[in-house]
Amino acid sequence: MYIDITKRYAEYIKQFITVSNETDILCHALSKVADLIRPKSITEILHNLKLFNTMLQQIVKMIGPCSFCQRTRLFSNYIFQLIKDLIKIYKVYYIHIAEIFERFYTLEYEESRKCFKAYSNFLEINKVSQKQITKLLGMFKFPITQPEYYKPEAGLEESLKTFIEQAKKSKSEGNSGKVD
Repeated sequence: MYIDITKRYAEYIKQFITVSNETDILCHALSKVADLIRPKSITEILHNLKLFNTMLQQIVKMIGPCSFCQRTRLFSNYIFQLIKDLIKIYKVYYIHIAEIFERFYTLEYEESRKCFKAYSNFLEINKVSQKQITKLLGMFKFPITQPEYYKPEAGLEESLKTFIEQAKKSKSEGNSGKVD
């Protein structure tokens, strides 16, 4: 079990460094992330979200042997670092989604469709992250403050779908795919 956890963590560190170098977002303080994302194109934002989504899934998978990790201080530290990373990546993902919402109603059909998919993924990540973080903080009693989780507004998802349908209709009529 020790070797397996060590290998998983080494793979995770490699991926974390790769993503950090590729996005240049995780290397900065959270207070600067929104300013760094604002000038990026939707394509770049969606690319970042794809990378962060992969990392979040890997962290959730790595947390699996957490009951074993409770017995050893070294591996408790492993879980502690994973929780901290999970929270940071969740917050960065949340900021990316907020930037998408700022631009959503100015996007063309294809971009709005991809952004809606990213939002749907975020809703799932929101649920899983909240469940995992709450469980682990209760289990390990780490002195970490939970993030403010996103609470979807009633009707927002339906409103976004309606906009996408209008953009699709606009595109099929020979327009740019933007809704006026």
